[in-house]
Amino acid sequence: MRNKLTTKNFGMELRDSRTVTVSRIPATHRLRGTARLFVFMLGLALVGYTYGNKGFAYIGVAPFYIDTLIVATAVLALILRPRCLRMIKDPTIALLLLFMIWGTARTIPFVEIYGINALRDSVVWAWGTIALVVALLVAQGLSLHAVASWYGTTMKWFVAWITLTFPLYIFLGDMLPRWPWGPDGGVPIIVFKGGDVGVQLAGIIAFYLVIAPSMPSRGPMLPAWMTLPCWLVSFVIAASINRGGFLALLIASAFVAYNARFKRVGLLGLVFGLFVLVGVFSSANDMLPEYRRGDRAISIEQLSNNIQSIFSDVDNFGGAGTKRWRLEWWNSIIAYTFDGEYFWTGKGFGINLADDDGFQVTADKSLRSPHNGHLTILARMGVPGFVIWILFLLTLLSRLWRRYKQWKRLGEDFHASVCIWVLTFLGAALINTAFDVYLEGPMGGIWFWSVVGLAIGLINQRHETKGTPELYPMGRSPNVPSINISSCHMWR
Repeated sequence: MRNKLTTKNFGMELRDSRTVTVSRIPATHRLRGTARLFVFMLGLALVGYTYGNKGFAYIGVAPFYIDTLIVATAVLALILRPRCLRMIKDPTIALLLLFMIWGTARTIPFVEIYGINALRDSVVWAWGTIALVVALLVAQGLSLHAVASWYGTTMKWFVAWITLTFPLYIFLGDMLPRWPWGPDGGVPIIVFKGGDVGVQLAGIIAFYLVIAPSMPSRGPMLPAWMTLPCWLVSFVIAASINRGGFLALLIASAFVAYNARFKRVGLLGLVFGLFVLVGVFSSANDMLPEYRRGDRAISIEQLSNNIQSIFSDVDNFGGAGTKRWRLEWWNSIIAYTFDGEYFWTGKGFGINLADDDGFQVTADKSLRSPHNGHLTILARMGVPGFVIWILFLLTLLSRLWRRYKQWKRLGEDFHASVCIWVLTFLGAALINTAFDVYLEGPMGGIWFWSVVGLAIGLINQRHETKGTPELYPMGRSPNVPSINISSCHMWR
């Protein structure tokens, strides 16, 4: 027999008539004032960045866009909530603040020289303010069920959106309305980046496999017969366009499948197997159309070439030149930091790294950073900033994994599933960061730091088990409050 009894401040799990465990669960946190405004704006922006990508990011008056308003609101929320200073004791937040302080030190000296460019480049660390506010709200009791419901409701149409609108982007890309500002003569209102799509697809499949089963039967996701085929089509699109997005999606999907329920993984595997068989048969008999975007095609053959190109060179592969260009630039950054004059300081924020390093490939000089966010941090903040960044990531991910194991032992399936979702999303984001300008743009950066905040909040949320995971006979553990089963009354 397994019944559950709950009160306002405690969750009690009754295993049998004689033994209990008790968990401390925070009361639902009501948002007010600036915090409520921040959550509204952040939620709206996250949906916009997902569905509109770069097109949504350029809404605003140059050089100030949506992300500027979000950061300003986040800073205001921190100022008006002095209790956030208590979180400095947390080692993860301490490392994040140290990272931001070092970033500030490498930005301020260059504002006078490079102006707004120094501020725009500094978003790599400045968006960390978003993580701090999200962490504070989650730690204080922001409903994780509400967050999960919002995510499932808003993201459930994304896979269908990609399959329907991508052909428009392919065939009508030059005819789509454009924002009159931005690089390349203006940015289309709908833009797709394969890496960004790959990270979002990893988050969606993680939600479907691990979180949705822990929610009520009428969850926010679309039916499996609609979600899985659309997800697989979107997978092929993202994997064909971008190797980094493909690798991130593949590794993240494997991780979440390992930690998901067998029934749903089996269903996904069955649909995936049928999809592969149909795709291979159609490709062998030239039954599939081929869509081209630049030097990449959307096809099974292109997907196969992308897989091979990650590990070796492929003859007549359009991305080979890009791969060599990236490796040469990355080696140059490592040389002038670890073995050069920029070991301690890096080149700072504001300078155009592509110009200064000699790897500029755009006529309007719009490329500013290497296609590797980790090496962008190394190049701009030097080895000390890079070391702090790595320590922060390792601390965050390891502590979140330990928290997942704790909740798993306690039978808190929903909280454990949220941890797996966060680990999957962050893993996909960090892998994609190693191959793309992901953290430097709001489409990826705002999402990344928002999920980082959720991770820190999960780690610090007051959900502590009284006693040990083992069950105590009633009344024999000093750490377990007495419980009168007949009246369900609990006291300390």
